[in-house]
Amino acid sequence: MNSIQNTACLIAAYETAAGLPDNERITRTDGTWRPGVTEQQAASLYRQAQALLAPETKLLSTSRESLIDQMRDALLSRELSVGDTVLFAATEPYGGPGDFALRGGVIQSIDPERKTCSVQGRFFPMDDVPLHYVLGRYDLDLHETHYGVPCVQPLMGEHPELAERYLREAEARWNTQYGPPAASSEAPKNTMQAMGGMS
Repeated sequence: MNSIQNTACLIAAYETAAGLPDNERITRTDGTWRPGVTEQQAASLYRQAQALLAPETKLLSTSRESLIDQMRDALLSRELSVGDTVLFAATEPYGGPGDFALRGGVIQSIDPERKTCSVQGRFFPMDDVPLHYVLGRYDLDLHETHYGVPCVQPLMGEHPELAERYLREAEARWNTQYGPPAASSEAPKNTMQAMGGMS
């Protein structure tokens, strides 16, 4: 991949992480340039993207997903506050083995260095939740549904594919740490269908 392709891929990751609407993007989601992009446009977005990455990030060996997560962490560390009621990818199963879904909770603390937060759900707190797992903020005045949940304002755009990936990652991390759930006769559920409000 040459430096122009690297630049386009980095900008595409930034545009996704920042939730830029399609009409404001200068790249396609596959990391290719849209027609008519100027060098000035590319340079401006490239600087914004670079500013969100840790200095040690090696672009050539970092996946697109990891770039998006790092950028979301940086953006959300500025956006979120203690006391916010948020929708997030649960890092622990609430209702028993394998019950990973989007949940509602209140941010209790934020660690900007580790890019994590603690979220108090309905029943118990979850610590060390990656900031990029926070997908929306509850707003009772908002009469829209996002991620299948009413009254949620998406943070940095609505990304169902990221929500699915974060839920799979959380479950895989849990299974690595505590072992996979016991075999069940239940049919596997689609995590997007299982997403809900405050739990």
